[in-house]
Amino acid sequence: MSFQTVEIETTRSAGDVYAALCRYEEFPRYAPDLISVEVEKDRSHWVLAFRGNRVSWTQADQGLLHQRTREFEQTDGDFVTLAGSWRVEARSSSASLVRFQVSYGTSVAHLAGAIDPMIGRVLVRTVCDIVSGVCPGSRIVKGGELRHDLTPTG
Repeated sequence: MSFQTVEIETTRSAGDVYAALCRYEEFPRYAPDLISVEVEKDRSHWVLAFRGNRVSWTQADQGLLHQRTREFEQTDGDFVTLAGSWRVEARSSSASLVRFQVSYGTSVAHLAGAIDPMIGRVLVRTVCDIVSGVCPGSRIVKGGELRHDLTPTG
């Protein structure tokens, strides 16, 4: 199992950011790797571009408004496991911190050492693109080094 955490400072209020991050269906317009998100009550269906292919999953979503947190867990899809959360913390009346955490495992156990870091980079890049789209001028404070694919050596 792999874990990733991204933290991004924004210049928008925590309430505004949380409301924007609850609108999953708008995310593909901010993130080129995200092909689609369809929301159906407390479930959402995601399709993500990955190395010329697609990774898809359905997740159960739970919003905890009083904590400005959205938790999710895959119920069906291409991952063995996928679970995490979006949390928005107030820094001031006009600034906030978005913390995205995810744990995941891919279905190819003997290739996990190679595939998990690659999919992790796509997930991190997607999250950064989403938050930057929702909150122009945001600044990545943790996890930003994972946004870019590794350059092949040799």
